[in-house]
Amino acid sequence: MSAWPPLVAAGVAGVYAAAGLALLGDAVPAWSAPAAAVVGSALLCVGVAGWRSGVEPSGGPSGSTDRAVRLGFAAVVCAALAAVGAGFAVLLHALAWP
Repeated sequence: MSAWPPLVAAGVAGVYAAAGLALLGDAVPAWSAPAAAVVGSALLCVGVAGWRSGVEPSGGPSGSTDRAVRLGFAAVVCAALAAVGAGFAVLLHALAWP
């Protein structure tokens, strides 16, 4: 399996975590949301750049079928992480609402 889709998914999760931390406001340290945004964005950019370059850290170049499977895997993982992260952020925001 390629290492790029999980890296892209981790980047997206970091960006959504930053959004969730920003929603929490004063309940978390002020530096946590920007730090999560920077780390998530960096992971996302490195993952996308590596995936687009065709360099595979875990093996040689793959065929079009393998690429389609990886793209589908990344799309599912990103969608699941986005949904869970957004739901968790909304839940935390609702519980912290005065």
